[in-house]
Amino acid sequence: MPQETEQVITPRHQWTNGGDKVLILKVVNNDLTSHGGFVWPKSGPVRPAKFSREPDCSSGGLFGWAWGFGLGEGKFPDFGATWIVFAAHPDDVIDLGDKVKAVPNDEACRCPEVVFCGAYSEALKLTIPGHVAWVKMAASGAATASGASGAATASGDRGAATASGDRGAATASGDRGAATASGDSGAATASGASGAATASGDRGAATASGDSGAATASGYSGAATASGDSGAATASGYRGAATASGDRGAAVITGECSTIEVSATGLACVTSERFAWRVRPGAVLCCRFGDKVALMKSADVSVKDGEIVKVQRCEIVSEWSW
Repeated sequence: MPQETEQVITPRHQWTNGGDKVLILKVVNNDLTSHGGFVWPKSGPVRPAKFSREPDCSSGGLFGWAWGFGLGEGKFPDFGATWIVFAAHPDDVIDLGDKVKAVPNDEACRCPEVVFCGAYSEALKLTIPGHVAWVKMAASGAATASGASGAATASGDRGAATASGDRGAATASGDRGAATASGDSGAATASGASGAATASGDRGAATASGDSGAATASGYSGAATASGDSGAATASGYRGAATASGDRGAAVITGECSTIEVSATGLACVTSERFAWRVRPGAVLCCRFGDKVALMKSADVSVKDGEIVKVQRCEIVSEWSW
């Protein structure tokens, strides 16, 4: 009788999704500065002033979340800030638990490289395919994962995948599938048409990329992204983010100090007192706080595409008051 071989799971920080680089997601200030005042380039090679291969933070390096896993670990994920995706050779990526660091390799003449700089929702378009592929590989057919850092995948139509442990990842790739991540820093992704992704833990990320998909993030600093046509994204936790980038998409935020974004044919709805709006040409936003109601159109806001304005009690302000 042939002996079964145990599946070898490639660690997240070594996963290249069929290519030769690991994609690492990072958030920086809008002036492109990060910890210690280091200034990131908008594109091209990036070299930190201090780095080593020691698996710690103090020895320096370029820090982030491999393929978006562990989002929020070590740094608050400000969805209204600037997001970077940088690529590094897997031999130059060091695992730090829920985050990673990448370093230059002078002997091999290699250096990490910035491949994207912009909005969170656009950065996801680069990292989500590799994120989903890793979950499928690691889950090996499991529909439920209850331990920390577990992975669950459901690939058939109307399938359900659930990851309940912290840092868990659930992916449903079939039509009308459902993916749920309930632990902190969990990631739920539904890529099929009419799929539903729900992340209820703090710093959770829910992404629905298929048409008519629904993404919901209810925990603190959660992010909900619906990129397919007629998609719906809802973020109800404090400092959450809801983005609907497909045609006729709808984004809803109810939590304070959250960020919202919709496309030119989408509608944004807000009921919180303070929020941030990433303005896109043609976008429309409906805001209600108490008895006050306002309809805002991007054409009436004098900012560039992708810029963020702050709103308080249905009025645009320079800074929030408390």
